[in-house]
Amino acid sequence: MSTATTNDAVCSLYAKVLMETALAKGGQALVEEIGSELLELAEGQGRDAKVVEFFRSRIVPAASREAVLRKAMSGRCNDLVLNLMLTLNSNGRLGRFRDVAAAFDSLVQARFGRVEVDVFTASPLNDGDKATLTERISRALGRPAVLHAYVEAGMIGGVKLRIGDQLIDASYQTRLTRLRQQLAENGLPALRAKFDRLVDGVDPRNN
Repeated sequence: MSTATTNDAVCSLYAKVLMETALAKGGQALVEEIGSELLELAEGQGRDAKVVEFFRSRIVPAASREAVLRKAMSGRCNDLVLNLMLTLNSNGRLGRFRDVAAAFDSLVQARFGRVEVDVFTASPLNDGDKATLTERISRALGRPAVLHAYVEAGMIGGVKLRIGDQLIDASYQTRLTRLRQQLAENGLPALRAKFDRLVDGVDPRNN
């Protein structure tokens, strides 16, 4: 068995034990709470090179790292999440935290049928907009959707959705790009003809 395969199996084992413990203590609600915390922490770790180095460094003693973890995380995350981090640390595997978080997320999706959806917008979504979008996507997919909202500064407006490896682009920027392509390919006559069809379809009596 290769080292990579062994590491994957170890991460899956940690995730499985955490899942079983969470189910026994609080059922689906606790599992989903822990899953959200793990993903948030994993994403935060990925954005900060210093945190990545802290998690992976072989120079920092395990005892010193444990003290930092307890001080930084106690009361700020579920005790099961903190216990996971401390266990990984004591076993020299804290650097695999993100892999364990990903393995746990896969278990949650398989058990409860969730769909992870990345949402990109030009400006941050407020809680109401996020709740409405979550409801609509869940209804469309026929499965509970879990949204991860991101801001993409280059967008003019609209929304982009990434579900697995599929990207659904409904941004205004993409629509403008398509319009430019149509004008470049078809020219002004085609645009004028389209406009004429729209005008011909208007009944003055309805105005």
